[in-house]
Amino acid sequence: MEKNKFNNLFDYCVKTSDSKIIQLVNIQNRRNNLQKKKLYNNIISNINTNYIKCAASEGKKYYIIKEGHYNKLIEDLLPNLKKYFNPFKVFYLKKNIYDKTFMQTLSDENTYILYISWKIIKEENEINKIEKQENEINEINEIEKKENEINEINEINEINEINEIEKKENEISEINETEKQENEINKIEKQYNDNDKLEKLSEDYVVDFEIQELSD
Repeated sequence: MEKNKFNNLFDYCVKTSDSKIIQLVNIQNRRNNLQKKKLYNNIISNINTNYIKCAASEGKKYYIIKEGHYNKLIEDLLPNLKKYFNPFKVFYLKKNIYDKTFMQTLSDENTYILYISWKIIKEENEINKIEKQENEINEINEIEKKENEINEINEINEINEINEIEKKENEISEINETEKQENEINKIEKQYNDNDKLEKLSEDYVVDFEIQELSD
């Protein structure tokens, strides 16, 4: 009884703790999703396009959207932010020592910045050009592959049609040959029948002749 008692207690503890962990995880996920949604709306609603234009007019190639301590939620939101700010590039990076303020440097504070960039790198253009060429080549290869498949199918169909025609021709030839043989057989049989008739007539004539001679 004592052993069964602890077995039941063990099962209860496992099930109860697992259930509670799942519940807590779900709560945390819902909380994170709400926080991410709130943060995302806060970021995009505070964007002022005039400030971005001003940064460009000052010769800058970027505009800082937000800065502060590291926030994992921002990193999680990067795919959505990149999609929203397209064609701008979106980065979330640690601020280097040259970009830090005097107080940030003194406090050794790890500051992260979320910013958009419109800097066009020549290498990127070359990469894009190469990717475009590769895509065009892949499309051409795909078209050629499909054409080859179609040609193969057509060739197979043509071969099947030729084989079918040859089969029918052979069948017709066999039928003709059979008919020819039957005609030959019928001809021979007719000749035999005619010969039999002649022989019979000859015999009848001879009998008649003999009967007439006897009667005379």
